[in-house]
Amino acid sequence: MINYKHYSSENISEFIKNRSEVNETFSILMQYLTKIQNFTSREVSLFKKDLLKKNTHLFLLKSDSKIVGVCQGNLKNKSFFINNLYIHPDFQNKGLGRKLKLRVTTFMSSKYKVEKIESGAVISKKIYSINEDIVNRRNKSFKKEYSLEKKSEMYIDKFKKIKPKTNILIKKHGRK
Repeated sequence: MINYKHYSSENISEFIKNRSEVNETFSILMQYLTKIQNFTSREVSLFKKDLLKKNTHLFLLKSDSKIVGVCQGNLKNKSFFINNLYIHPDFQNKGLGRKLKLRVTTFMSSKYKVEKIESGAVISKKIYSINEDIVNRRNKSFKKEYSLEKKSEMYIDKFKKIKPKTNILIKKHGRK
């Protein structure tokens, strides 16, 4: 059975009190940050501190009470930037990343009235079609009320490497 948990500054203390959930979450995140993103121990420490910041949101994907996926991002105005989304290797290629991103998208747009979801993804037709599919395919009412606009730009991260960024703009259709 798949279920989700959401933590923000309002309830992050619940997450911190649950040591087993914290350990399980960081175990998954550390695989991602150290093996895939090549974070140093100092950067990992800074990342942990970032979780406590006001506009940070953490989503956990659970399968039979085991954490198998994590999504962490920041809310600013009407935009949500997904900093990290990772599915445990044993659970990859099963559509769980797509499900988690869909949950994050619908949750943030309904609860926080987010109009734009961004992630530091490689610009490609496949990435865009996955994002479009996540928003439109499974949620028919969302599709009728919102549309996607593809927008690409470059940004420079803290390591001074230029990375492509794909923005998915969620536009609400006006009613006449």
